[in-house]
Amino acid sequence: MMNDIYDIIIIGGGPGGIGSAIEAKALGLEKILLLEKSDNHSDTIRKFYKENKRVDKDWQGQIVEIEGNVPFSDGTKESTLDFFDDLIKSHKMDAFFNCEVDKITKNEGLFNVRSSKGDFVGKSIVIAIGRMGKPNKPAYK
Repeated sequence: MMNDIYDIIIIGGGPGGIGSAIEAKALGLEKILLLEKSDNHSDTIRKFYKENKRVDKDWQGQIVEIEGNVPFSDGTKESTLDFFDDLIKSHKMDAFFNCEVDKITKNEGLFNVRSSKGDFVGKSIVIAIGRMGKPNKPAYK
């Protein structure tokens, strides 16, 4: 797997990263890799949401009209985590957990991703690190 060139590498295994992977697959991309630094997807929800806390698609009165292939709806912490578990399983996406990304460089039109699980090469990158992420500013232009 480490020698493959992925169509897209998604950094972040929360709702945004999982949704990006599903949308990429729906658009015909075949080789999709999801990298997440924690030991499971949706780490912020797991760590900071209390048991049975509501998880709503709308936020503070802002109505969100969802388009695309991820039919997100209101639920609880537990039902939301189950929903994303099912999405990952049903879409058979390649995912590495406990995988910290150290550096991303661009060379000859490809992105090189250095991580704690090895080096990966992709044609495109999505950075979906969520609320708690703090990315470094890219050096390439």
